[in-house]
Amino acid sequence: MSGDSPRVSSSHAALWLGLSLTVMLGSLWLESQRRSLRQFERAQRSERAGHIELALDQYQRAMRAYAPLSQTPHQARAELNRHLSEALERGDTERALGVLMRLRGAAWSTKGLTTPFSIDQAARAQLAELFTQRERSHRQRSGEAPMSAERYGDYLRALEADPRPPLSLSLLLALGLGLSALSALLLIWRGFDAELKPSPSAQRWALSFVLGTCLWGAALWMMPA
Repeated sequence: MSGDSPRVSSSHAALWLGLSLTVMLGSLWLESQRRSLRQFERAQRSERAGHIELALDQYQRAMRAYAPLSQTPHQARAELNRHLSEALERGDTERALGVLMRLRGAAWSTKGLTTPFSIDQAARAQLAELFTQRERSHRQRSGEAPMSAERYGDYLRALEADPRPPLSLSLLLALGLGLSALSALLLIWRGFDAELKPSPSAQRWALSFVLGTCLWGAALWMMPA
């Protein structure tokens, strides 16, 4: 019977770990859903009260509080697209530019493994054109020299640039952090006996912790500025 106790103990530990992770992920999902719904409702109230700029900011926050299977962020995106269409129909360049920037910001902030929102080539071209129109109008009002014909291309290239670190460095950072955290826990849990004397596995977990720390430190050091 005593030989089975480590196996039972490990099974219980795995069960509790699984339950803890499930509860943690469920809590994160519920919190994201709550935030998104709260921001969406605030945006609707702000829009009814005539505070359009505030409503646009709140719709963007509702998009950014994304959780898988949640519909509220998609509803917020639809509202922003509605405001974009209305601004373009009125010829309101500033409003259309502001809405597109909020859509782009929300898309960037939720970009990852799932990428629920995206800014395609047509949207980037439209955004670059709006930036170009705004600069042209500003130069005309201020009496400055006309802008160069390449200005639209400059804006488009800037919008297409990806400032995020390479995926390989992000994975290396996550691997290093995970390894160092797990090794620290195992060192505390399994690295010492009841009298706080190092066990045979203590050195292994300590070396693993050092390796993980070196990995995420190297990833941080190689991250682009």
